[in-house]
Amino acid sequence: MTRSARRNDYAVVIAYLIGIMMLGLYFVRFVRSADDFFLSGKTLPFWAVGMSIVATDISAMDFVGVSGQSYRFGMAVGNFDWLGSVPAMLLAAFIFIPYFWKAGLYTIPEYLGRRYNDYVRAVASLTWIVFFALDLGVLFWATAVMFEPLMGWKPWFSIIVTAVVVGLYTFFGGLTAVVMTDVVQMIIMFVGGATVVVVGLYHAGGGQGGLPGPVPRLRTAGDADSAPVHLGGSREPALVAQLEALGARRPGDHLHDLLYLLRQARHGGDGEPG
Repeated sequence: MTRSARRNDYAVVIAYLIGIMMLGLYFVRFVRSADDFFLSGKTLPFWAVGMSIVATDISAMDFVGVSGQSYRFGMAVGNFDWLGSVPAMLLAAFIFIPYFWKAGLYTIPEYLGRRYNDYVRAVASLTWIVFFALDLGVLFWATAVMFEPLMGWKPWFSIIVTAVVVGLYTFFGGLTAVVMTDVVQMIIMFVGGATVVVVGLYHAGGGQGGLPGPVPRLRTAGDADSAPVHLGGSREPALVAQLEALGARRPGDHLHDLLYLLRQARHGGDGEPG
């Protein structure tokens, strides 16, 4: 990588981090009570909530981990999320969410507490806390893996920078800051992901009537490590990771996201869900 390209990378990434942090801190002025902090004063528009859910569902895990898994295993990675998540989303949206809406429930632990007792609710809450703590650690590490070749930063430095930027506007700006920064980040991720697909296909020969042939040094099924699965005798392109990143995710994630949307709808409007 040339020195000029490295300077450009630094400029873009640093401008992005500072811009996102300043945008999030802008909404501190609207936080005057616990209701403002946790529920955004019941004023979030539906489109912002929806875009926030999508942005939350896509992370460095997709752009780093899923891309690598797609290179190794091909189309199976995309099929796993589609087949594993879409049925669960439909069940959650049309069966579980209407029930939670009528019962006035917003979280799974809250439901378990009403259905059983407070001990079950506490165990479920602790389980979610541990899960998200571990999941957040993986996401921070995936971000560090992405920054290391791009910026030359050590993993510990990338993790600290990411945690400070996100932590500041989340702690002071509450849910409004999180949702509105998610809106901007969703646009950036979608535009960036689509650009990667177009530019990647072009440089691979896709803009000249098709791919020129097998990618050099692509591992075969006989290799001991990182062997991609061949479906029908053909190598699946690693760009399928971009398609997967725009698709469905894990069932538990989507049920949690739908409950989040339900909470916003109940506190932000009086109508029944359509």
